[in-house]
Amino acid sequence: MAEAFQSNFVFGLQGNQYQDFIEQMARPEIQKIIGIDDYEIIGFENHLSFQDFKKTDNIVSHIYTAFLKDIQKENGKVSFKKKVCITLDERLCDDICPNTGRKITAIKLAGVDLAYFIYFDIKEFFDFVYDNEIQKHQSQKDINIRFENDINDTGLKNKSLDNKIENIKKIDEQNSNTSILDENIIPKLFSGKADDDNNISVADYIEKIGYIHNINNDRGLSFVHETKDGDVGFPIYYQDFPEIVKYKIGTPIKAFGHLYNNKFYVDNYEVIDVDELPFQLMRLNGTLKLYEDSTFAIIRTSIGGVYTSLDLIQEYAPNIIHQVECVAIEAYDHKRQENGWKAIWVGK
Repeated sequence: MAEAFQSNFVFGLQGNQYQDFIEQMARPEIQKIIGIDDYEIIGFENHLSFQDFKKTDNIVSHIYTAFLKDIQKENGKVSFKKKVCITLDERLCDDICPNTGRKITAIKLAGVDLAYFIYFDIKEFFDFVYDNEIQKHQSQKDINIRFENDINDTGLKNKSLDNKIENIKKIDEQNSNTSILDENIIPKLFSGKADDDNNISVADYIEKIGYIHNINNDRGLSFVHETKDGDVGFPIYYQDFPEIVKYKIGTPIKAFGHLYNNKFYVDNYEVIDVDELPFQLMRLNGTLKLYEDSTFAIIRTSIGGVYTSLDLIQEYAPNIIHQVECVAIEAYDHKRQENGWKAIWVGK
């Protein structure tokens, strides 16, 4: 019996929160890229590298075992579930997904996409883990208010950072047996105008501009993107700002807050005019016609075609012209090497 193949050029990750990362972060991104939710994620132990194809030992049998084990033939048609490999090796991915800007590549079988390799920076895994820990220790708003009141009542505003931290420790010992003195508390010490003796290098008061890109009711947040490409941005939590829930995707936002450990903490925000954004964002009306077996669609508008991924238009029947509204953002088409538009939201 031949020895099971395992690549020498593949590294993987494991950990208590790895599956949480897959479900909460990776799957929504995969949906935007391949436009379907019927796929299988292949574990790191079965991944391949382009270097492996230089060897013939066990490669063919491995592909059938790991990638085509569910292949079926019915009514003269061959079908199989698409496979996805979440890779840490950027060199495996030569293409750019026009919808997400993420590096990807596709392995084809008889002209049909068999598997997608989708690149995730290892920093994304660690960002997710650390953000989860922050959220686990993030208190409810009434607890934060209690601490802010305690800070004011004990006269911490006029004390140095070291004295502030020491006083918070004492307050926490008095109010609870469990310390919640973590990095969520420190930025709150700098709310408002900083005194001269504050260590501003710990938490710098800054402002950020962006637009609401997606709304996550399950996690209780609206996520603001700062750029037209990529996922750079910050969350605004409903527990801190309940009114943010009423603002739609595409709403331009200016947020004020502090950086601590490279994380942005929102102290306040305001809705601004769309012209203040450093890129173009428009709400448009147009017509949509989705064709069967297509991996994307185009909305015809007064300013031209707007690229739309399938995850935004799943409720629309194919081969019918629909009148729709969309929020479109300027985007660069890497294949055509020209500027264009892509939808971040589609509705009726």
